[in-house]
Amino acid sequence: MVNVRGWILSGHTNPRSLGGQTVNRWSHRTGNAVVLAAAVLWGTAGTTASLEDIAPPAAQAAAWRGVLGAAALLLATVAAGQLRALTAMMRGPRRSWLVCAAVAVALFQVAFFTAVHLTGVALGTVVALGSAPIVGGIVRALTTGRPPSPRWAFATTLAVAGVALLLLPTGERAADPLGIALAAVAGAAFAGYTLVLQRHRALGDRLLPTTAAAFGGSAVLLSPLIAFGDHGWLESPAGVGVALWLGLVTAGLAYALYAAGLRTVPAPRALTMTLAEPVTAVLLGLLLLGEPLTPTGLAGLLLVSGGLAAAVRPPSRWRTSDPPPPQGSEPVSPASRSPEPRGGERG
Repeated sequence: MVNVRGWILSGHTNPRSLGGQTVNRWSHRTGNAVVLAAAVLWGTAGTTASLEDIAPPAAQAAAWRGVLGAAALLLATVAAGQLRALTAMMRGPRRSWLVCAAVAVALFQVAFFTAVHLTGVALGTVVALGSAPIVGGIVRALTTGRPPSPRWAFATTLAVAGVALLLLPTGERAADPLGIALAAVAGAAFAGYTLVLQRHRALGDRLLPTTAAAFGGSAVLLSPLIAFGDHGWLESPAGVGVALWLGLVTAGLAYALYAAGLRTVPAPRALTMTLAEPVTAVLLGLLLLGEPLTPTGLAGLLLVSGGLAAAVRPPSRWRTSDPPPPQGSEPVSPASRSPEPRGGERG
């Protein structure tokens, strides 16, 4: 029987190494499931930060989410016995990649919450996450010289078409140009963060400590926003609950799940699957915040759902379109190689 906890904490990036077609099928579906779970949790962030009488300033929401998320991910790394991998990674030549990931995470937090404040939860989230798969696919194609798979192109086109329908004006609230631009910046930052994680995966690094390191760096960048911000929203228990949900659940738990999913889900497909986040945000905005949903918006949700279904459909012969290299296929210098964990556990 396959151990679910062992899969999440393990470093086996190739499903075939787990033994047989049945495990490949299970690993593929589990990877898809945890990425989708992360996207759904992310979809609650904008709504939580916009609740009436509790809503924190955008900069405060970004800062507290980054700092508390970093603390949660560090604790998860320690609990998984991967602290040595984290410290070795921060001392080694991978630091430049981690700095890029930290800047991307910090930029995403600030740009996203500001966009949500200016444009509303539904529109800000739709633009941010709708642009991420496009940016990720283009950047990956340019850097690797390999075009995305036809299945990815079909799924992403379908989902982005749905996003375009969700962007149509409702007549209730005019779209703020600055908010739209910041949402697109957030999408590009998230795509960059995902591609950095994919790079670390290809080099054999553990993705949980990689995520913790990225969030730790972003927390340093975002901490001045806490020091000089307005903390009045934290004076009520509801405000504290919002901060904890943003940091521990939509950041710590969600990004840990995303890192686990990226062990078996290629980055282009994972970015397409994160379009479940704007679907969640639109539905929550409709149900909790009273944001309107037009017939074209409903059609957009259906198209996005169709694109997600195409993205998560198992590939033929249970092979991903971008399988990780087999162990030892890419040389890694001894100085940059993360130490093996004790007890035979790969993390």
